[in-house]
This record gives sequence, structure tokens and C-alpha cells, in this order.
Amino acid sequence: MRKRSKYRPKPQLPDPLAWVLNGLKPVAEAGIVDVQIKNHNAIDALRRGAATRLDIDYIIEAFNVMEALSRLGVASEYKDEIKAAQDALYAAAKRGVDAGYRFVLKAAELNAINLGMEVHDAQVEVTSIATMEKAMDIVLGELKKKRMRVILEKTT
Repeated sequence: MRKRSKYRPKPQLPDPLAWVLNGLKPVAEAGIVDVQIKNHNAIDALRRGAATRLDIDYIIEAFNVMEALSRLGVASEYKDEIKAAQDALYAAAKRGVDAGYRFVLKAAELNAINLGMEVHDAQVEVTSIATMEKAMDIVLGELKKKRMRVILEKTT
């Protein structure tokens, strides 16, 4: 039996110039509106006290991307506000899981989360698709290395 070769051809881009030019476009032009609507609906549900675990996950994803973009230099002057928003969301989610998935915010947490979402929206307006892809790579890398805070399920 013959030994299997380790050679694997690299994928080729059909149009490299279009790929580069699309990477330079702002994310706001790329049809990110659907994702922003999901994020804002999740914030609204959280504000009303009707949030589900899926809504919390949408907000967590947005805040993870927000932190990664700040690491890349997009709105990096708001690091303290980003940290406060993440801490507020973590505390509310932890409390909600312990209360049987009933997510209720305190006033200071709501203010911090709203400010965090405003920062995220501003980042999306000024960032390019290539920068957003780098941010997504940072988020996935942190997830693989298990460096993220985990909201554990209630054990009873």
C-alpha cells in the first residue's frame, strides 16, 4: 500500500483584486443591518425583562467583537467603558441564569450596556471588512484558548 501524500493544493481566489477592494469597504456598506437589528432587539428585550438566553448570546457576541476591535485600535480610548459594559452584562447574565433564565438589569448595568452598544455601533460605522475579519479571528482565537468568562448553567 502506497503512503498517502501530504500535499494539498492551496485554494485560489477567483478574483484577488475584488477580494482586496471588498476588504477596504466599510462594514456599514456590507449589509450589517440585520446583525445590528438583532443586537438592538436583544438589548430592548433585556431592558423590558423579556430577554432569553439567545438574546444574551447576541449581546455577548457583539461585546466580544467590540473588545476585539478596540484591541485593533478602533475606539480604543473607550476601553474602560467596554470593560464596564462587559462586566455589567456578565453580572446580569450570571444573576439571570441563577434565577431560572429571568434576566433583570439594575439601572447602572443598563446604562453601561447601552453605552457599550453605542460604542459597538460607532465602531461598525468606521471599521472596514478586513478589520472586522481580524476582530472575528481574535474572538475565535480567544474562544479556542478558553480565555473567555463562561456563564455556567445553574446546577440543581
